[in-house]
Amino acid sequence: MTEVHAAPGRARPETHLPNRTPRGPRASRAWRRPWLTLVLAALLAACAAAGSYGLKDHLSLGGYIADDAEAGHADSWLDAHFGAGEPQLLLLARAESGTVDTAEAAAEGRRITAGLAAAKDVTAVHAYWNSPTDELRSPDHREALLTVRLRGDDTQATYASERLVRDFAGRHGPLTLSAAGPGPTRTEIVAQTRHDVARAEFLGGPLTLLILVIALGSLVAGMLPVAVGGVAVAGALLVLRLYAAFAPVSILTMNLTTSLGFGLAVDYCLLIVSRYREECVPGRVREEAVAAAVRTAGRTVLFSALTVASCAAALLLVPLYFLSSMAVAIIAVTLLAALCAVVLLPALLLLAGGVLDRFDPFAPLRRRLAARFGSPWHRVAHTVMRRPLLWLAAVGVLLAALAAPALGARATISDERVLAPDSPVQQASQRVDQAFDARALRPVRLVLPGQPGRAASRYLADVSELPGVVSVTGPTGVLVHGRVVDDDAASIRRHTAPGGAYAEVVTAGAYDSEQVQHLVGTLRAEKPDPRVMVGGYAASVTDTKDAITSRLPWVLGVVGCCLAFFLFLFTGSVVVPVKALAMSALSLAATLGFLVWVFQDGHLRSVLGDFTVDGRLEISTPVLAGVIVFVLTVDYEVFLLSRVQEEYRASGDMRAAVAHGLSRTGGLLTSAALVLSVLMAMMAASRVEVTKLFGVGVAFALVLDAVVIRALLVPAVMKLAGRANWWAPPVLARVHARLGVRA
Repeated sequence: MTEVHAAPGRARPETHLPNRTPRGPRASRAWRRPWLTLVLAALLAACAAAGSYGLKDHLSLGGYIADDAEAGHADSWLDAHFGAGEPQLLLLARAESGTVDTAEAAAEGRRITAGLAAAKDVTAVHAYWNSPTDELRSPDHREALLTVRLRGDDTQATYASERLVRDFAGRHGPLTLSAAGPGPTRTEIVAQTRHDVARAEFLGGPLTLLILVIALGSLVAGMLPVAVGGVAVAGALLVLRLYAAFAPVSILTMNLTTSLGFGLAVDYCLLIVSRYREECVPGRVREEAVAAAVRTAGRTVLFSALTVASCAAALLLVPLYFLSSMAVAIIAVTLLAALCAVVLLPALLLLAGGVLDRFDPFAPLRRRLAARFGSPWHRVAHTVMRRPLLWLAAVGVLLAALAAPALGARATISDERVLAPDSPVQQASQRVDQAFDARALRPVRLVLPGQPGRAASRYLADVSELPGVVSVTGPTGVLVHGRVVDDDAASIRRHTAPGGAYAEVVTAGAYDSEQVQHLVGTLRAEKPDPRVMVGGYAASVTDTKDAITSRLPWVLGVVGCCLAFFLFLFTGSVVVPVKALAMSALSLAATLGFLVWVFQDGHLRSVLGDFTVDGRLEISTPVLAGVIVFVLTVDYEVFLLSRVQEEYRASGDMRAAVAHGLSRTGGLLTSAALVLSVLMAMMAASRVEVTKLFGVGVAFALVLDAVVIRALLVPAVMKLAGRANWWAPPVLARVHARLGVRA
């Protein structure tokens, strides 16, 4: 690749020298021992695999909620002083005959309650048989509820609930127990996700290899990305194992590392192998062709990986370890995939020698298609550039239509609704909501440290009069519309302790409704003492949304600055980075709009499989999908720009440069996008909505980028910009002359 400063329109174009390589001795020193490189890579991969053994035992099952915010602190305080707060396990007990009040059912219920209370990691059990209130019994008296608080963080509580479900769920004499709640939900999500990923790898592996054979032209070449990706993934898993010793790491990082590692290996190998074949002209030494491919395509790979890793690092600013650990996984696997592509892949190319192009089962078909259609990407580029304004307007309308539903996006956090409608946990949760007052089971909780005085009493009375509040139960009794309707002494004692008191606010709407979210803000704005804390599920939704949205401008700012900086160093232009940011923003907006239209509004359920539609979109998964999409589209942008830039430097003709760049990279980028799209499409068949959402989002965005953005929008914009594509102010041109990428 050659350096490009401002547009060289009036300067005499330089002659393009595709065979120019480093001097012979330098090239021969680089990979004169390919077998040694291969053996060292295999040893390092084996050591990394051994070092990361047992990684899943050190991974965490939470990270989707902002636990370090006010709601998390309130829940911790309640657990420490009252053993209260959000239960991690709900057990629904149904009487097979009669009611839960019969002597036999009551005796069995008390026995189960005592067994739960005595179990390891259980801090509190509230059941109909030890807290006989109507709230814990269904109106028909056929069902009763047991709520269980568990010790530890999300991971410990999930494993504890898994043990309890195994021990207590099922038939117990006259009662049958079924499980619901956050613990069983997380257990089923993890189990189902592992099954879905295994299925995607089993079915997607052969399809991926088939695509690689078609794209690279031989079975031998198609195996190269597998080797490169395997070493990169092994190294990245070791990085995660080391990182897990210092910070929590989401269990889903293993799935991301594997799929992204092989996806990036495909990207990088396609680019380098394609360039290597171009450099293999008759009479040229193979080592020189490899060196030339690494000097050009390899530099592009390293530069792209550095850009991607820098942009992914912005996720570390979000205080959710689900996203921050994903950022570490992306950074590690991206840099290692690039390093393997420029070190291990050249050795493999030298070892493959003439065998590289053998075993092409599609050779006859490939020749017939080439003779009949030639280069379709070259024709597409020229077609678009003949009427760039028309194509720009058409694509703009399409993207705007796709993005429009995003304006109505309404966020929530992950709960049992992400499970399939026929899931046992989902069905038990729905039955709990139907048979009991779901709003009373998930109240807004007010923590009142210190002895509650007159100010706290007034505050609770005022709270009971707020719109959307059904009742307030706390140290002053039960309040409805400002009046005490029940001053039961036992209830008052239950909400009071030497360290303070707490109250439970039952709301008229669901915990993630806009009305209740507004109520949480009002409660926090009007609290009489700064020590008062607002907690509960509703407050957790508010805190999680705030944690993401408050940091989102910083994340976008870091991503924008990194992308602009590195693309400027790469091209010497200030126009190209702005164009790349605009393209990525349009692609992400269109993808988000599509996800809202499908998952929030409930379209395409007959195609994608049944999932729960409740007018909300889980908040963290689209953010992660957006980052992955951005990572890959930046890769594709850099690959395309490298060839356009090189040709423009040689010819000075923008139209020819864009057509040449698209014809050289269009097929490669489409193949790379197709590989990942196949894997993501397998994940779209998941029975867990967040996994389905991730798979659909990434697959849709990759197809959109390959077919619409890269093939239609980029040529139209670059043709309209002309020589201005490479413009930079004189000051920045001098900076690029010193610091920019050089040939």
